[in-house]
Amino acid sequence: MLEKTEPTITSNIKVDRLTICMTVSEESTAQSVSSLLSDNITKEPGVSTKPGGLYKVRATITLPQQLPNLKPAKILIEAGPKVGNRPSFRLDFNPANLDGEAWTCLYGFMQSHFDPSPEAFFKNGKCTRIDLAVDHVGLRLEDVIVRTIGKKKIGVYSDQYGRPQTAYLGAPTGKNRLVAYDKHDKATDQTNLRIECRVNPGLIGKNLHTLKNPFAQVELYPVSAISEAMLGFNPTIFADSARVRGVSRAVKLLSPKRQALVELKLQGSSALMLDYEALWEDFPSALNQSGFFDGLPS
Repeated sequence: MLEKTEPTITSNIKVDRLTICMTVSEESTAQSVSSLLSDNITKEPGVSTKPGGLYKVRATITLPQQLPNLKPAKILIEAGPKVGNRPSFRLDFNPANLDGEAWTCLYGFMQSHFDPSPEAFFKNGKCTRIDLAVDHVGLRLEDVIVRTIGKKKIGVYSDQYGRPQTAYLGAPTGKNRLVAYDKHDKATDQTNLRIECRVNPGLIGKNLHTLKNPFAQVELYPVSAISEAMLGFNPTIFADSARVRGVSRAVKLLSPKRQALVELKLQGSSALMLDYEALWEDFPSALNQSGFFDGLPS
């Protein structure tokens, strides 16, 4: 039944997390640290500061949201490294959680307490992490086998009923780690499959558009494409094995007559899933909504 293997995509690529670092002169860093630790900042609503572990100051900003389906957004800013080889500033936040009012507040805060300017920070700062997410509405992780080429480390976590909830493909310290998990959408009260690439691009902001498509190596195999008659046993058992061991290894455990049929079915059904190459054309738009190109968000 291939109807179930064709997900509905209701959103383009989302920038789900962004970390930007920048190094400036010691004088500019000292001025910014002093501003972030001043008594006046404690009077600003939603702002709290304290000494950081690796930085002289760690500021958490809670930004107001106008849209009813968005909860308050938290922004983390660290400044003044205690170790010389670390950047002067580190900004970590989720752009997908910011509406126009929140963006205005963030840029206003940076303008008041930062040197350099917000524009220079986003364009010339180095992006050390960017999480790119795509939602497959109507699917859950248990409906598919998620694979990516070249990832040797795999971890799958299940709930108390044995249903897979989160899959990690790739090492935590790698430059591109794939995470697939079930995410609840409060707006629709529906749980959907999210495919998320956690990338360490090492690019400055104005060059981030040159990032290669991290979704290009992702493959989704719908479990519904194979049947018990085809395998000789419950497809769930095969799917569980394939998620941990890999599809090719799981297929090799079948009889020679079944191997070719199952491989053909899986490859054919995978082609019906989302075209990640076409979706990547929306990446520049996602960046633009995350503070980078056409001026400040409004």
